[in-house]
Amino acid sequence: KKTYYHRMVRKFRRLKRRFLKFFNLPQLQSIFIGPSDDCNADCIHCYEKFNKKAKVSLTTENIKDIIDQFKKLGGDFVNYCSGEFLLREDALELIRYASIQHMHVSVTSNGLLADEAKIIELKKAGLTKLVISIDSADEARHDELRGVKGCFQKATNALRIERSTVSIQKYGHMFQKRTLMNYKVFLN
Repeated sequence: KKTYYHRMVRKFRRLKRRFLKFFNLPQLQSIFIGPSDDCNADCIHCYEKFNKKAKVSLTTENIKDIIDQFKKLGGDFVNYCSGEFLLREDALELIRYASIQHMHVSVTSNGLLADEAKIIELKKAGLTKLVISIDSADEARHDELRGVKGCFQKATNALRIERSTVSIQKYGHMFQKRTLMNYKVFLN
């Protein structure tokens, strides 16, 4: 049943894109929403921490309005990123909001909060893709880059949970060039 549903949604999306293109109507397929720069890591490479003066977060209503506008433009893939989205109290609500509108929903995370219970909650809310950032295949280097001791273990554990539970339809990882050389670490 779930497979049939997803096939129908994909067919509908293709049809919608053709319709919008035929009538020369504007369309966006995906959007990246960075609702806040709040984070539980202190990454040395993070661009969010350099602008401490402008501590601005989008409200739940702001984000829902953005999603509604995006939907009208033909959008069907919402990516929550920037800061640590899972710190938001409304994270599940926002995932659910986009999912109810038959959108794919992705979250980029450092993995610190992505334990088994959280991943199951995310799946139930409608998350279709969880991206866990890995900065180095070397545990000490990863933790140094993230500014949090134990971050590597939590991030790689989140990757294992993703694969071992059938909780998320797709999963992704962010690798940097130096990480790819040692990718086998993540396949165990």
